[in-house]
Amino acid sequence: GLAPVILLVLRPTFGTPDAAAFSSGGRRVGARLEGFVQAALVASAVATLLLLLLQATLVAELTGGRIDSKSIQGVFETSFGRWTGIRLLLLFGLGLVLVGKVRDLSMASGSGGGAGRLWWAIWMVLAGAVLVTNSLAGHAASAEPVPLSVANDALHLIAGSVWFAGIVVVA
Repeated sequence: GLAPVILLVLRPTFGTPDAAAFSSGGRRVGARLEGFVQAALVASAVATLLLLLLQATLVAELTGGRIDSKSIQGVFETSFGRWTGIRLLLLFGLGLVLVGKVRDLSMASGSGGGAGRLWWAIWMVLAGAVLVTNSLAGHAASAEPVPLSVANDALHLIAGSVWFAGIVVVA
């Protein structure tokens, strides 16, 4: 949700005719955005790992055993486990694309620097894919018709993330 907010709200704000006066503000905002991105990636990865561990605990409880490789494997044999595992890989990919680069690339404007369209596209596609894994791993994937249900849920999550990112950035 942060990428559209940066592209549509923050960059135009700091790209005014008096851009030189706003350059220090743009750097401060870029540093703040970098912190948000890093915190969000860490929180998402930790929450996803805890979710997998919780599911492994439930599998272990059902089989009368303890949490071990069998219970973890049991989680990954489900659709939920596979999509949650894919979410972890996507979060890793987002980390490679974003960490250490948001500050320098997101608020830069003009021909002297900034991210190209490919960087923005990769960010938005990976972030959207992370959100879609929630839909594919959850209840939306079990409702009929599945494609419509998953698309509706994914659109809802994407709109909610853009709304929430806008509130966080403005605050």
